[in-house]
Amino acid sequence: MKSLLLGLVLLASIQVWSAPKEIEMGHYTAVDVETGEVTATLEVRPNKTLNFNVSAPDFSMPEQGCEGTYEVVENNFIADLECPILFFSQVHVEIDITTVNPQSIRSQEGALVPVIIDLLGDEPTMFILKKAD
Repeated sequence: MKSLLLGLVLLASIQVWSAPKEIEMGHYTAVDVETGEVTATLEVRPNKTLNFNVSAPDFSMPEQGCEGTYEVVENNFIADLECPILFFSQVHVEIDITTVNPQSIRSQEGALVPVIIDLLGDEPTMFILKKAD
């Protein structure tokens, strides 16, 4: 009987740890770790849509930013966006949200996340992600 109970507890813990990540709705800010000069904002909405904006010293998006949809696949937040930019009308963003939890995104330090914004290149850039609201 003890082994059956232990087996059920183990199975339950595996299911909890293997559950896919979720992202809270709301506004987020992200700043690149290396220079502190690349800033992104995200508004994550309940209907799997979002608004995304990014600025860097040599680049700035129009104020309305990009609109698109997202999905969370395992520990990855993946967004495909339509942007009002002549040569970059479509942008793909991937964020590894392994370190994201309610405490980390609300802490003063924020959550350290690798981000790929195809507009900026195909290598991950480390950002500090914080909940803005």
